[in-house]
This record gives sequence, structure tokens and C-alpha cells, in this order.
Amino acid sequence: MSEDPLLETDMMSEAEVRAELEECVAALLRTDDIETRLQLAGNVGALAEVLGIEGSVAVEHMHEKGRVFDDE
Repeated sequence: MSEDPLLETDMMSEAEVRAELEECVAALLRTDDIETRLQLAGNVGALAEVLGIEGSVAVEHMHEKGRVFDDE
């Protein structure tokens, strides 16, 4: 996971951005540390924005279905 995902997304394929988003959301749901959660929430929001979706929707899908995207 990078410090600033938007710096790298220009060089990433959509599949790579989706995988990074999945990883960030999973980590967000696993951690209880508030500082880590805040950083991960920012990463989730930025990555989701690149894909044209809401970060909260990504988190909700992961929480309910165990993954962010239904087509995987």
C-alpha cells in the first residue's frame, strides 16, 4: 500500500487500482487503530474516486460481501 495512491494511479491499470482498493478496504475493516483507519480511509476514498465510485460504497460491499466488486 502506498502513502499516496493518487501519485501512482496514473501508471496503474484499472485492475491494479481495483486490487489496491480491495487491499485498503480489507485493512480498514481489520484495524482498530484510529490513525491507521484515518489514513486508510483517505486511501480508499482516493482510489475509489479514480474508479468513479464512492469510498463508502466500497467499504459497504466489502463488509457485506467480502469483496468490493461483484464481478470478481
